[in-house]
Amino acid sequence: MAFIDRQLATRRRRDLARWRAGIRGLDATARRRHGRPYAELPFEAQTALLQDVEKGVVEAADWSGVEPAAFFGLLRDYTMMGFYGDPRTGATRTA
Repeated sequence: MAFIDRQLATRRRRDLARWRAGIRGLDATARRRHGRPYAELPFEAQTALLQDVEKGVVEAADWSGVEPAAFFGLLRDYTMMGFYGDPRTGATRTA
């Protein structure tokens, strides 16, 4: 998460609004379906919810400012950048 925070504070500021909208949508959908925020859901429920976000089969009313599938793509892309990227950019150091 530190990698994503660092990127959004510096080189990727242009994506900040989409991240905020996506996190709001993810939490709203989690609350609608499970009665609590995404971070408090068990792993299985988080995984199932992310699969629905990837497919775009979530409640449209919860998602303002970013399409669910587009947010999933953003999340996936940043995760890959953080894992495979250069440690000098704050990415995870691989052996």
